[in-house]
Amino acid sequence: MAKKVVNLYEILGVKNDATAKEISKAYRALSKTHHPDVSKEENAHEIFQEIHEAYVELSNPESRKQYDDFYEEESKKNEEYTFEHLFSAFHTHVVKPHLPIRGEDIELEVPFCIEDIKQQRTLTVSVERFINCRTCEGANILQALDTGCEGCSGKGFKFENVQTPFGSIKREIQCPECSGAGYTDAQKCPDCKEGKHAVTYQFKVAVGDDVTDGHRMRVAGKGDEGVNGGAHGDLHLVFALKDEDYEIVHEYDLQTKINVPFVTTLTGGDHPMLLPTGEVVKVPIVKGTQSGHKVIVPGEGLYMQSTQKYGDLYATVNILVPDVSPDKVKQIVSILQ
Repeated sequence: MAKKVVNLYEILGVKNDATAKEISKAYRALSKTHHPDVSKEENAHEIFQEIHEAYVELSNPESRKQYDDFYEEESKKNEEYTFEHLFSAFHTHVVKPHLPIRGEDIELEVPFCIEDIKQQRTLTVSVERFINCRTCEGANILQALDTGCEGCSGKGFKFENVQTPFGSIKREIQCPECSGAGYTDAQKCPDCKEGKHAVTYQFKVAVGDDVTDGHRMRVAGKGDEGVNGGAHGDLHLVFALKDEDYEIVHEYDLQTKINVPFVTTLTGGDHPMLLPTGEVVKVPIVKGTQSGHKVIVPGEGLYMQSTQKYGDLYATVNILVPDVSPDKVKQIVSILQ
């Protein structure tokens, strides 16, 4: 049975208040599993078509608002809409097959640790992107076998009066005679299903001083390839801190733990500490230091571009209690008392 109103958010698996980034990320994830070039499902084309149409509608702020208003209004009625009904009544976006189409952007999480920053390491990341089939150049056909669709003069779209919940209006619609292709008889490309192939490539990323948790880097032209001469999409790298030894506090300061022998806390003195740069420094341990005490190492935090200075490193003391025999424990307790 058809749903009363197709929920485009449910198709992408996101909430109704999802951000543009969340919608793009969801679409990208679904494309990896449902694109006809990678999916083994018999109805992969139909599934991916719904996913793509939902993304096109919700990724555009103007059409998303129109859809939200439409959904809210139609949800109050008893009419039922299939996916096709929804887009014939509401959908205004028509893909014109001969015009350049920009490739999709890709967002990729890049895990890093503090040592990567402090030691200026270069990371190797893997990216999956869609490229055009080299046989058909993304067209999904080898050649058109006629002079073009008579219904639309080879354009793939035409103007028609469409009945919508808001009345009768004149809109561009996909040509029903050629399904928007611009031709009615063509030889399909034998090497692809939708004109694209999923490929994985690697490239190197230098982790500079300015990188912090959530830092974003745009790599132009490294997203999905465009069609009909359209520009390639961009690759957006999002750096995510994955570090068990350090955490970022106060935006540019670092926090870690330092294990100090029990004897050193009794006598006081310098204790060696390994920094994320790989260097070893001696930090002062005051006589009588307790567990939880913080030792500050100035200038060993992250770089602040606004002030062109470095934050500090806070090391929380963890006292290492020696493993001694019961008799020794009694002697120590007697002395301390």
